[in-house]
Amino acid sequence: MRKACSLLIGVAILLTGCVSTGVQVYTSAEMNHEELFYVARYNDDIGVYESIKESFIDFGLNIESVYNAMSIPPSKTPEVTGSGFYVAQDIIVTNDHVLNGESEITYYKNGIMHSATPVFVSEQNDIAILKGDPMEEPYFKLLSSADYAVATPIFVLGYPLTDILGNEIRVTNGIINSMTGLGGDTNTIQISASVQPGNSGGPVVNGNYEVVGVASSKLSDAYAIAATNSIAQNINFAIKSNLVFFFASQYLPSDGGADYVDSLEEAINATVKIETGGTKLIPAKQYYIDFSYNAMWDVFHWTLSRMNMTCTDVDTGKVIAEAHFSGSSFNSAATIAKNLTYELIEKLYGLPEEQVIE
Repeated sequence: MRKACSLLIGVAILLTGCVSTGVQVYTSAEMNHEELFYVARYNDDIGVYESIKESFIDFGLNIESVYNAMSIPPSKTPEVTGSGFYVAQDIIVTNDHVLNGESEITYYKNGIMHSATPVFVSEQNDIAILKGDPMEEPYFKLLSSADYAVATPIFVLGYPLTDILGNEIRVTNGIINSMTGLGGDTNTIQISASVQPGNSGGPVVNGNYEVVGVASSKLSDAYAIAATNSIAQNINFAIKSNLVFFFASQYLPSDGGADYVDSLEEAINATVKIETGGTKLIPAKQYYIDFSYNAMWDVFHWTLSRMNMTCTDVDTGKVIAEAHFSGSSFNSAATIAKNLTYELIEKLYGLPEEQVIE
């Protein structure tokens, strides 16, 4: 049995207790397929999430699973500029979202324009590795997470808000607040050094100018208000350096032949500004779907006596649609969940039921 849950964003669809041979499918013509739906998976003992996922896919909608509302990643905004840093003579690390989906990348080192091409991209981990023009100067060393800890003093280098602040590199300082990120994410660290648009992809370094992370995001005020009814104070995140090393290791020199940065001047010289067209499609809206149910085994399959779904706007924290089922049914839990999800989607988009996809 799954216990009742109450969190942000939900999707719901009303189902009667009668026998059904299938599920209703609605038109997707009026939907915004750039929207992203996060669906909670905590306490889903019988795997109802898979049925909800199939329903969203039927409409061509974007869906990602999260553990709960606190596991929703911070919003990433399209950036005209971002940051990156050399980890070998011709290898640059940055965030995937800085690239905006482009395959030809322009970057500036000491004010001089260069070109780079991605050799590895992980959207899931928000990591991109570029092959750029070779340089003769020292480059950064990627540390293991065993080499730093909570309260380690750190600096962030990068090119934030260049349209306001100009094209000079900026350095902010702070400490590592936690060895995990949002929702206990073990691939990221929380830092107190300020991160602004344009900092993304820049190096987070310790006092020896060794990289402990890649600046990636900050907790948005809108999400913090929605989740806690208060504004977050300087909560920023960086991708752990050991995860970057895992993906970049084949492109890195051996320690024996490496020429690592060991001064602020060299660190600044090995940090670059990345310029993109700002054309990447990001979700126009983000929603959170929460659901709860009571399940029972009826000899043939799992079925449900109750299911509730809610859909919440991540930006505002407002519940914008709900759907509920209660009663008895011969249908399987999967069919009930799909029918309820179809109903929720109909409510979200105001779709007329008679517009059935052939």
